[in-house]
Amino acid sequence: MLLNDDKFEALRYGDNQQLKDNTTYTTPEGKPIVEKTTIKDLGVLMSDDCQFKQQIDNIITKAKSISSWILRTFKTRAQLPMLTLYKSLTLPILEYCSVLWCPLSVGDIQKLESIQYSFIRKITGTRNMDYWKCLKELKLYSLERRRERYRIIYTWKILEKLVPNINNGVKSKSHPRLGRKCIIPTQTASKYSKIRDSSFSMHALKLFNALPREIRDITNVPLTQFKKALDSHFSNIPDEPQLPNYTMYRRANTNSIIDMKPNMNTEGCVNPFPVRDTTARRDCHNTVA
Repeated sequence: MLLNDDKFEALRYGDNQQLKDNTTYTTPEGKPIVEKTTIKDLGVLMSDDCQFKQQIDNIITKAKSISSWILRTFKTRAQLPMLTLYKSLTLPILEYCSVLWCPLSVGDIQKLESIQYSFIRKITGTRNMDYWKCLKELKLYSLERRRERYRIIYTWKILEKLVPNINNGVKSKSHPRLGRKCIIPTQTASKYSKIRDSSFSMHALKLFNALPREIRDITNVPLTQFKKALDSHFSNIPDEPQLPNYTMYRRANTNSIIDMKPNMNTEGCVNPFPVRDTTARRDCHNTVA
């Protein structure tokens, strides 16, 4: 195999600056490999701080651009063509490889959700609706809920040996009473705790363990059957994504199924909560997008 020396790039992780200063990497031809802080790998921007800020900013810029192009090009604002265009052109940009870069910070989640809200509120009949009501009306998941769904599905595929389990990183155990659960890696407090908490090997396993036993124990079935059971479960969990000015109306600290799960009763229905006046919230959100 002939390799192009000009396409070699190096990305270093860790705080050992002395090691970085005293070591170098070279190409097969002996040329030094240029070190970078950010490298694109199969369309995903990887950075040396183990975060995906540039990746998220990049997809937000692309998603805004394609959404604007759709709205400029097509006069119709009818639900069917608008949702078809959004799901075909914008949504794939917002979700490409999200199993890897799924953010947990409030700021990143809000920036991504605002892209979807800005587009769907242009659809006929949704102009005066707040974001949560738009999602229900259009039968859409929030982007955060979709990312969590993808991570759960990929975890199940690893457990079912449908995809590689790199370094045997995902392990599970079965309990007579609790059923199948993933083994969460032990973690000590450090400055990297937040980075590790958002990684697939931690966050995805916690999401899987938050599912009811009857879903976690599904095995030896087609993927479509697992997805159907998962979506049925999700339909009973409130989907209230974070956006500015929505905090006072939320049931939980986050919209993650981990935090929203307590809002379900034993029959799988949403627990009732006091009726709130949404007029003020609607007025606030007319200026969001």
